[in-house]
Amino acid sequence: HRDLHTAYRRQRQMCIRDRGATDTEQLELLCEKLWPTSSTQAKTIKACNANSPKIAINKIWERLNRRFGATEQVDAYILKKIKEFPEITADCFHLLYDLADLASEISSLKAQPQYRVLFSYFDSKRGVNELVEKLPWNLKDKWKSEATRYKQSSGAMYPPFPIFLKFLENMAEMKN
Repeated sequence: HRDLHTAYRRQRQMCIRDRGATDTEQLELLCEKLWPTSSTQAKTIKACNANSPKIAINKIWERLNRRFGATEQVDAYILKKIKEFPEITADCFHLLYDLADLASEISSLKAQPQYRVLFSYFDSKRGVNELVEKLPWNLKDKWKSEATRYKQSSGAMYPPFPIFLKFLENMAEMKN
């Protein structure tokens, strides 16, 4: 559920804020919309803090963050997605959009302070190559050429991740 956690939390908090819900209403909404296992745990936390819905809400979010938002969980989730992503062949260029989406997710995580250091290796050849290896040979060559041009013109050791992300987005659009 890690992939849904950040979006879910943001959506729930905005929905609750927009409704102007009381703490009790927020707690009810939160418990009602969780996944089955998390819902059971949230209801237990709610029962243990029956006289203080605000404390229950905070404890539920702490639990959810530990389970689904911990750096180890996020790292394992991203590495699993990369590992399981298929190599793209010439007849499957539509997968370039999916790879660009995965790179975009990594970029979003890199922008968050708690994950910045964890995913900083994607600004190196080693990190980017995990995704480059999923490209068909002709796009691997194109990326090598683009990376070389970037290094020569900027004097940098390797293009930063946003350059690779833009490359993927452009290739997805061009090939589809």
